[in-house]
Amino acid sequence: MATLVLALLMILPFVVICGLGLLLLAVINRALTVRRYPWAKRKPWGVMPRQSQTILLEALPASAFQQALGALQQARMKVTARSPDRMTLRAESPMSLRSFGETVTVSIEPAGGASRLTVASQPAIQGTLLDYGKGAENVERIVNLIQKSLPAS
Repeated sequence: MATLVLALLMILPFVVICGLGLLLLAVINRALTVRRYPWAKRKPWGVMPRQSQTILLEALPASAFQQALGALQQARMKVTARSPDRMTLRAESPMSLRSFGETVTVSIEPAGGASRLTVASQPAIQGTLLDYGKGAENVERIVNLIQKSLPAS
């Protein structure tokens, strides 16, 4: 019994130090991610792997589809599926230092004389818990490219 207590007392500092070390690494990682990516300040969970954003575009759905397709190509993403009938696009972004690649989908719905676009990004590998803001960066970049492609009014 005394040997067991002695063994536990010897292991306890090691467990506490490892736990504090992991906690410190998580805090440093979060601080660097928020500082490095300004949009993460607006979205508290901007580093979570699944991100989406919906925008209203003053264009007919067919025109919005072409603008979204152009934005995906301009962002150097490989368009893997396009369905003009269902108004959906799917593209893959290449692997980077922060992720193993992402799947970006754009869905377009008519909204009166305008179009409602939903841009979503999720990791290519299922089960990814943290993508260091790559998904939110993809969504933000595609939305900005689509909005820049609008004709000036």
